Amino acid sequence: DMWVYNGSTGAVLLRETNHASGTLREYPVVADVDRDGDAEIVLPDNNYARTGWDGLHILGETGDRWASAQTVYSQYDWSATAVDPDMHVPAAPVAPWSLGYGWRQNASWSEEPDGAPDVAPIILGACEDCQADVLTVYVSVENTGAVFTPEDLPIALYAVNGAARTLISRTTVGEEVFPGERLAPMTFSVPFASVGADGLVVVVDDDGSGGTQNECDEGNNEDTWDEPICP
Repeated sequence: DMWVYNGSTGAVLLRETNHASGTLREYPVVADVDRDGDAEIVLPDNNYARTGWDGLHILGETGDRWASAQTVYSQYDWSATAVDPDMHVPAAPVAPWSLGYGWRQNASWSEEPDGAPDVAPIILGACEDCQADVLTVYVSVENTGAVFTPEDLPIALYAVNGAARTLISRTTVGEEVFPGERLAPMTFSVPFASVGADGLVVVVDDDGSGGTQNECDEGNNEDTWDEPICP
């Protein structure tokens, strides 16, 4: 079995019984393998000696609530300062224990390992094409949290009619949003007929059915636009 323990108390946090191993050279690796800002566990398995999984399995937390981790874990005898995130090998690496890291303990790329992103959309304005009956909405996304967001972070645009919202368009932000960063504006082109009687609302971390990104503040994920358009 694979076990995860609380390092302070020894309490069992996870016991994965599907793992199988003949106990040769395999061992779990903690790293951010999908570049979503959060750690995953890379678990090598082989079932030649015991029944269970075979191959490689990646275990992650569905709510993105695990600590952040570097995307690099380059060798068996790993220390967090032995290889830089860009794979450069320093000539005189800093002793990992001087920075609070133990042997084989991966580093967080953030100063707040247990932090989270906090993304918010900002409608910068809208441009009307009265001849084509098209409204172009300019939206930026900013991150005031401590962890970057993945490039496939969804964003959706809705028409607002009273309490009702109708999905008009959905896409992804298209690039990582790092802490303290505000992206260049993206655009949504909307036919006048699709604009709600009470305008539009743009929602980040929303694919049309809700979001999954764990954030510091889940209450600032939308911005509204409600101005007169061409008569």
